[in-house]
Amino acid sequence: MIWKYKTLTYTFAEITLNKNQAYNQFRVYMRSLSAYNLVSTHFMRQLFGLIITLTFLASCSEPYIKLDPNTFNEKISSRADIQTPEKLMEIYYDNPTSEGNSKRTIQTKVLGDNSVEITLIHEGLQDDSESGEKIVMTAKQIGQTWSVIEIKKNWKCRNGRGHKSWGTTPCY
Repeated sequence: MIWKYKTLTYTFAEITLNKNQAYNQFRVYMRSLSAYNLVSTHFMRQLFGLIITLTFLASCSEPYIKLDPNTFNEKISSRADIQTPEKLMEIYYDNPTSEGNSKRTIQTKVLGDNSVEITLIHEGLQDDSESGEKIVMTAKQIGQTWSVIEIKKNWKCRNGRGHKSWGTTPCY
């Protein structure tokens, strides 16, 4: 049996021989891999997996606007009556709680360095463009007073007014 392809003529025996030669060359190449190459290949696979994981985690994180905590720290520096992280957030977020059908939640999370992450989520805002607001505050109690380390903020837009997930792009 003879095939013609672009002015080259191959017989069935030649095609079989070329296929066998290619397979043998591949086997020789695979055997030539040293332990270093195998370790290197394993390392590269792990590195690639780490890069993919970090990319995924970074894409999942929310964008925030950082706010300056110094003005608020001055306001609370002499106050020894703030007993809980929730009360600290309520003093910072001085918005009325009786705003229509809005819902406010405050969650706290103790961090490893004796600081506290306080998250306030206020949804159902009486605003024509924003539907919710989130404030994340990191604070530390020193004796009877609190010191705010960081304040971050983001928001959600109403349907048809921009992004519906937490973000920092202005709503319209």
